[in-house]
Formats: sequence, structure tokens, C-alpha cells
Amino acid sequence: MDSGEESIREFFDVNVNPIMSNTSPDRLAAWVDSVILDQPKRNVDRDTEAIDTEIEELKKKIRELESKKTANKRTFNRIKIQRNQELLKNLFETVIQDDGFICGGFTRVCCSENKDIIPSMDIDIYTKGKEQFDAISKRLELNGYFEKRSSETARTMQYSFSGKLPVQLIAPLTEGHVFLASDNVEEILNNFDFTVARVGITKESLEKNEAIADIDFSEDDSKNRLNIKNIHCPIAQIYRVSKYMEKGYWLPMKQTLKIVMDWETRPEDYKNKILEVVKKEDPTKEEIQELERLLHID
Repeated sequence: MDSGEESIREFFDVNVNPIMSNTSPDRLAAWVDSVILDQPKRNVDRDTEAIDTEIEELKKKIRELESKKTANKRTFNRIKIQRNQELLKNLFETVIQDDGFICGGFTRVCCSENKDIIPSMDIDIYTKGKEQFDAISKRLELNGYFEKRSSETARTMQYSFSGKLPVQLIAPLTEGHVFLASDNVEEILNNFDFTVARVGITKESLEKNEAIADIDFSEDDSKNRLNIKNIHCPIAQIYRVSKYMEKGYWLPMKQTLKIVMDWETRPEDYKNKILEVVKKEDPTKEEIQELERLLHID
């Protein structure tokens, strides 16, 4: 008998045999459970606790990474409204209510920190849908506005007396890649081209004297710089660049190349379709405005 077998026999003689000879079967079973079987169970419990702790730590790290990812992907933030608060309050109380938003050029003027900002010539109102579009149209008429011009893309309303800017009520188009009607103002702003135009005011944000703006709005506006986030129609984009240059903005070379490259990548049938719209040497202001709103061509 080798030393290993002697050690095993000695262990049983000292620890196991006395218990087996003097203990009832029930007590013996309890001893087996407590001494032999419960040991791996206790180890399993400890292992499970350690695994649970590791899982919670991993979940925490995942949440932190998702938070950083969301922050990096954040497209809009809140900025302070600088001017026209009373006008905005009146529009939301009497006309817009909770059926739409003010977005684009007029909102840019309201939020710009530039003291010499050139005023906007009209106010663009976007709605949450067809029902809300009709409701706002009716309230405009009840508040002294009449229809000056109408198309499939917008209804221009003029105030019956002097002293108020015209209102362009944008039709609730949701065609192609463009959404000009939504319950979420950010979804509408995501379609806009320039960062300095990607700014909107809602009833809720106005109560806090805030607007929802592109994260690059403040920096680009302070430098009068045109930064293009979307090009839906390159020819219309050229007209819009010209329009904003008249307001004191400038287009960096990199942004100019964006428009050229966009045009070059368009299919020939698309180019021909657009060129038919602009073949006139001197299009009217209305035709230019209509071209600007042909975003759903994309």
C-alpha cells in the first residue's frame, strides 16, 4: 500500500467511520449535505455573487459608453432667445398654439447674438400635420391675415394692415427623404441645409425663453459662416447661398465644393429635370422661392 492510499484510509478511519458507525441514517445524510455537498454550493453562491457584481459593473460601463455616444451624436441643443419674445408669444397664443413650430430664418434672427443681424422678411410656420395646418390657416384668417399666394409647398398669408410680417405656412409634406411635418421639431430641422437655419421655437421652449438649435449654430452664426448639413437640390442650394450672402453670410471653399460634388454625383435625368426649372435667364422671385422649396425632389 503506497503512502497515498494510507492517507485516504487514515482520513476515513479518523473522520468518516466513527460517524457512520454511531450516527443514524438521517443525521448521516445531514452531515453529507453540510460537509460535502454544501461546500461547492457555497462556492457557487460566492461565484454567482461575483458574476452579478461583474454584470452590474459591465452594465454601468455600457450606460456610460451609450451616454458618451449619445453626446457625440447630439445634433441639437437649447439656446437663449435674444429678441422678439412678445411677438413670438402673441403668435403662439393666438395662431400656432400647440399645432406647430416657428423654424428657419426668423428664428435665426430671434436667436442670433449678432447685434447687427439683418431682419427676416417673413415668418415660416411648420405644422404637425394636415389637420394642424388647416387649424392654423383658419386662425390666421380669424386674426386678420389673408392669402397672398398659395402653392403645393406653402401658403403665404399677409396681414390686412401694416405692422406685421407675412407668414409662410409650410405645407405638411412628408415625401421622399424630407419631413416638413412632424410632432418633433428636431425631425423637421434635420431636413434644413445651413446650420444657421437649423433652429426652431416650440410653445414649450418659448416658455423657457429657449430655442432648439443645431449644435454648430452659435459658432457659425457668430462668424457669419454658412455650414451646409444637407443638400436636397444643388441648384436650389446655390440660390439659397446667394440669399444668405445678401444677409451678410459667407460660404467657405469647402462648402462650395460640397455643392459642386453633389451636382456631379446626380444622375443625368435628375440634372435635366432641375435644369428645366432654371432655364430662364432671370427667374422671378416667386420662381426662386418655389425652387427653394423643391426639397422633396431628392
